[in-house]
Amino acid sequence: MLYLSYVMKSNPGIHSLNFRFNYCKNLSNSGMQSLANGINQLVSMKSLKLDFGDCVDIGKKGLESLSKAIKKHQNLRDLSLGFCYCYRINNIAVQTLAGYLKYLPFLNNLKLNFEKCHEIGDEGVQHLASSIKHLPYLDSLTLKLERCLGVSDKGLAHLLNGIKPLPFLCTLSMNLRSCALT
Repeated sequence: MLYLSYVMKSNPGIHSLNFRFNYCKNLSNSGMQSLANGINQLVSMKSLKLDFGDCVDIGKKGLESLSKAIKKHQNLRDLSLGFCYCYRINNIAVQTLAGYLKYLPFLNNLKLNFEKCHEIGDEGVQHLASSIKHLPYLDSLTLKLERCLGVSDKGLAHLLNGIKPLPFLCTLSMNLRSCALT
């Protein structure tokens, strides 16, 4: 990750990043910190797509480092983050991310994949919902919460209330398969 951070520092005008780190079993919070340091070097990023599927050592600290770096890019239009099978991602980690999302007022497209993050429940979804409602230009929202066993009807209600004030929302996709919905 240090080399990737160096590349970003050497090319601060990059507008779009798209990296898949799936199955990088050794990628941890410290690697996320290096990635965040690189993202901080970019000056005009419009699109960020990162997939950390099955990177089982990423947790709250890694997500917090990444979230702080993302917050700096207030002109970001497209954000896609994947954490499928990242078992250490929990309600507190989602709360951390949500706390920074609201600082992206021009975001048009948001995709978050928390499939099989078993520690995410209604509390984490509530934080996401309260942050999403502060994204006035959001026109596309994709949330994958499959097998987030703590997500119930209460969490779904929070999500639906969170999208009510979004006047430009045209596309809504939610995967809630195998959640605790009744």
